[in-house]
Amino acid sequence: MSTPATTPDHGTALAVPGATTTRLRNGELRRMVAEQLAKDPTAALTPGTIARRLGKSSGAVGNALVTLEALGQARPVGTKPVSYRATDKTADAAKTATVAPRTPTAPASSAPTPPPAPTALVTRPVRRPNGQMYHPRKLSGLSDVTALRRLRAAGVSALMYGPPGTGKTSVVEAT
Repeated sequence: MSTPATTPDHGTALAVPGATTTRLRNGELRRMVAEQLAKDPTAALTPGTIARRLGKSSGAVGNALVTLEALGQARPVGTKPVSYRATDKTADAAKTATVAPRTPTAPASSAPTPPPAPTALVTRPVRRPNGQMYHPRKLSGLSDVTALRRLRAAGVSALMYGPPGTGKTSVVEAT
């Protein structure tokens, strides 16, 4: 009996047989690629060539080159195969890994955000978009429409399953 194959944890996969790699910090691969371009500014290097030198994925190197091009730190010189050359800004890019800081999604404040206010209880029929009336059913002491509205307000997903014709679409349209 053989042992099932397992995949290594993220960041520990081997890029080159015999080499051990770890996950790079943000912007580090881009810096390494810029360094390769800056070593020989007149050479036209392909993503594959740089990837072999660094022991990294050619796809990741290609993405780094596209970003460097967008920043004006590399310039494309060929299309078949795709190749890049250094610019006057490449040497600066090779010195430090530049990472754009993440923008906060919510305003930073010392007080935690209060939970959303509970939605009102729905006990009467609700008009669906097609004009038909949906009559709420009891679900754990609440109407199904109220329960789904509260889940939506809290950002919780709900999975509904069952045979056709049991009202799954109707209750969603009523919420």
